[in-house]
Amino acid sequence: MPSTHPHRWEWLMHLAEVLHCNYKHSGAVEELNEAISVCEEALSLCPPKYYLRPKLLILQVRLAEAQSSLRASLL
Repeated sequence: MPSTHPHRWEWLMHLAEVLHCNYKHSGAVEELNEAISVCEEALSLCPPKYYLRPKLLILQVRLAEAQSSLRASLL
C-alpha cells in the first residue's frame, strides 16, 4: 500500500494484529518487534479522533505488555 494512501494506518493496524498473533503462537521475538514498529507507525498516521483509534491504543498496550513479559522472562 502506498505510503500516501489515506487509510494506510488501518492496514498497518491489521498487520500489527497479525504479527502479534504470530508472536503469541511462535514466540519469535522478531514478530513482536515488527508488530511494535508497525503499530507505532499506524498510530502516527491515525487521525486523533477517529473511532478506531482506541482499538489501536489497546493493541499498543498489549504489545507493550508482551514486551515486558518477554524482558521479565529473560532475567
